[in-house]
Amino acid sequence: MTAMHNPPHPGEVLREWLEGVTVTDAAARLGVTRVALSRVLNGAAGISPEMDLRLAKALSTTPGTWYAMQANFNMWQAQHRFHAKVQPIIARAARGPPSPRLGYSRTPATFTGCLGYPSEGARRSRG
Repeated sequence: MTAMHNPPHPGEVLREWLEGVTVTDAAARLGVTRVALSRVLNGAAGISPEMDLRLAKALSTTPGTWYAMQANFNMWQAQHRFHAKVQPIIARAARGPPSPRLGYSRTPATFTGCLGYPSEGARRSRG
């Protein structure tokens, strides 16, 4: 998939979807304040995961669509504003995966995920 050239803020797209509906009415139907919706429509605020779910339900769109538009917009903006000098980090690659003290085991059978729960393989090996 190719990156979009200067994607619109999702609020601009949402404004088109809501054409003919007042901000007050749309906000009431979404269960948010008029100010919160207005900030999104004017590009002053982004689409949160919760707002994405509200929009998906109200507009019959796929959950994650609006949030993905926001992420694409944010990434494009960041790529065009980012000028920091960053050096490559190659030491980790030479050492291998993180150590067990960080919550990860080096053997797949005893791997624990980010929540500290054993993986399926670890549960099976315990009997």
